[in-house]
Amino acid sequence: MTSPGARAPTPSVPARVEHLLSARLFLAPQIAGDRLYFISDLSGRLSLYAMDAGGSVPEPLLPPDIALLTPELIDGESFVALPQLGQLFVMVDRDGDENLQLCRIPIDGGDPESVFGERFANQQMVLIELSPEGVGTIWVDPRRRPEQEAYEIDVTAETATLLAKSRYGAFALGHDDDRSRYLIVDGYTTGDD
Repeated sequence: MTSPGARAPTPSVPARVEHLLSARLFLAPQIAGDRLYFISDLSGRLSLYAMDAGGSVPEPLLPPDIALLTPELIDGESFVALPQLGQLFVMVDRDGDENLQLCRIPIDGGDPESVFGERFANQQMVLIELSPEGVGTIWVDPRRRPEQEAYEIDVTAETATLLAKSRYGAFALGHDDDRSRYLIVDGYTTGDD
């Protein structure tokens, strides 16, 4: 006999791997304004969704034929929501080629269009940061030569200004308040350093 308020032992139930395999992912959440933006596999592939921050049904923001890369597997930001500009900026590749490009979509969703057109086509791009005003930094691996490049970008003007290039990184990882000076970091390692 158990004492009042004590819980009865529950029978041991073997864990089923199907439960783990059917779990949905909710990745890289961002609150912007009164909306919550996140990447999820609700449709069977990773895509961008939004919902009211207080709760609602998630709304897909990208066409169903576009799949995003897992945010943990890419450097930098997967997406940035800028409701004050009425846009979302999302990193999209072409059919899994992993040459991510910075694309824009309306804040309520739609077809992504490249911010810089063909300027960085077939190159690997990383969105390091993007301010609420639409100014930020990217890192680019041209894939055709050994130098990697750091750029200051302005998504409203669609400009990319070269800050530095190097064989060892050229990551713009910091700046002063007026963006007149940047901290450019190079790194080189071998093995498990």
